[in-house]
Amino acid sequence: MAQQKAFKDLLKQLLNNLD
Repeated sequence: MAQQKAFKDLLKQLLNNLD
């Protein structure tokens, strides 16, 4: 599921932005 990986990467990016 490439879509799930892309979603996880997106979430990780958002968390990094919050830091």
